[in-house]
Amino acid sequence: MFRNISLGRLTWLARIATPGIDEITTLVPRWYIDGDGARHVVEAVPCDQTEVLAKWLEISWQPSRRLLDEWTVNDLCEAYPHRLRSTAYLMSRQWTLWRILSHDIHHAGQLAMMLALQGVEAFELRELGGHITAPAIAKPAI
Repeated sequence: MFRNISLGRLTWLARIATPGIDEITTLVPRWYIDGDGARHVVEAVPCDQTEVLAKWLEISWQPSRRLLDEWTVNDLCEAYPHRLRSTAYLMSRQWTLWRILSHDIHHAGQLAMMLALQGVEAFELRELGGHITAPAIAKPAI
């Protein structure tokens, strides 16, 4: 699931020319071009090595963080052509960003449930409402 989250992010982020994505896509071991001409990351990253999975989650979040920091609302409104199941679509960057985030949310819920069933504490995923990381701690008011 961690691999699916990170590689799914990279597949979609590469389609919208996210800042910094070119450097990261060179790290992907293998890509596949489907019958519609869309490029997908092949899940060639090992899924049984926690350090590797954690690294890919971090790597795949970097371009997401950059686009949130650098893009304006107008940038998110830009569209690009994308074919899916032989149908041509005009996708907005905003639609794609929501696609990525909803995919992350879906799988984070699955992870929270699987960890809970095994008795593994996952404070961020449960008590913090599904966040994978804890929010920053505020400085005390003087």
